[in-house]
Amino acid sequence: MTLTKIGMLKKLQLRCVFALCCCAISFSSLVAQNGTKRCKTTTYSLRYSPEKFQEINVLPEYIQRSLSEHLTQKLGAALAEKIHFDGGEIINYKQLVQADPQVKQYKWVAPKYDLRYVLSDTCSAIRYCCSRIVLDSLGNIIVDTEFPALSKNKYNSIFISNEKLIEIARKLGLQTASYGLGIAKNHIVFIFSLKKNNTTMTFTEISVHTGEIIRKYKGSVN
Repeated sequence: MTLTKIGMLKKLQLRCVFALCCCAISFSSLVAQNGTKRCKTTTYSLRYSPEKFQEINVLPEYIQRSLSEHLTQKLGAALAEKIHFDGGEIINYKQLVQADPQVKQYKWVAPKYDLRYVLSDTCSAIRYCCSRIVLDSLGNIIVDTEFPALSKNKYNSIFISNEKLIEIARKLGLQTASYGLGIAKNHIVFIFSLKKNNTTMTFTEISVHTGEIIRKYKGSVN
């Protein structure tokens, strides 16, 4: 391996140029689930299924090291210690193109590793919070994890008790019998919904780190 190549591998460089030009690829937004062990995935082609794996040691050692360093640097040691690898997929570009030749026309950085990381926290009753990170063949980041960055949320490793979060929601007049879980604006959030009428729902996202409202929005009743 040349010194130039070694230098390239020392840092994970963000390459957020996942410019997918064809509808054959569906890259869903990264969504956290609670109670259901499921993480959104990417359909790279309807004609191709990536190889699935469960052990991180499938990755080359230098990518494992760089990935660990990146997660610690971005999330901070405290939060990085709370998350763990939960499996992934290996995308074989040659096999992908053989199965679906139109992939050659895509203007993108071809992904190699599509990885899942999860977090659980007993205090806040988070059972399964998932986010993905997608790498190219050299380990450079194409799509970064959505877990809260320490630089943008200094409380990212602190979790308020479930009882306190429910109390906050009730004081806001929100329904607390059921709620969702997501990641928004560098906060893991509980998503509370309230039916306003036969056609409209309002959604309120409350940070599990600070208890503050992160955002509110409306949606249609299913």
